[in-house]
Amino acid sequence: MPGFADTINVGVQYELTPNMRLEVAYVGNRGHHLPDTTLAWNEPSPSTFFNVEKLNPGLVPYGEVWRTGANEATTFVTTADVMVGGTHVPAGSYTIFTIPNKDKWTLVISKKTGEWGTNYPGPENDLARIEMKASALPAAAENFTIAFDKTSGGCTLRIDWETTRASVEIGKM
Repeated sequence: MPGFADTINVGVQYELTPNMRLEVAYVGNRGHHLPDTTLAWNEPSPSTFFNVEKLNPGLVPYGEVWRTGANEATTFVTTADVMVGGTHVPAGSYTIFTIPNKDKWTLVISKKTGEWGTNYPGPENDLARIEMKASALPAAAENFTIAFDKTSGGCTLRIDWETTRASVEIGKM
């Protein structure tokens, strides 16, 4: 079978008001049957999720910064000032990371953009660290998902990954 590559560029936009838009974007690629290449995919498989017992040191451990995806870091863009989990986030482009734990996650909004790989630029570049609710999904998510769900006051940013959902409210100023 000849080799080929898939390229994926996905963005989700949510309009809070006619003058306010939120966007989360994810870019990635994956090679198939390519000689001398490694798998590079922004949607990590559920089998590479968190392992409390740390039986496999290659898994993302609880309590450590995760790039919230794979390969290129996930971006968060807002065209107006918003409140994320009660924290003011000015209009702009950011990179998001998370710190997963069993009972809660932390959303890290970094002012540094264009990150690639696992390198977290450090807390000196954080705009904010915001607590997220963590809950169990009724069934395992087949794919890593970032989405906005409409609420009466704005929307909920949710991250579904294997059997976990992390979420935080986003509203207008």
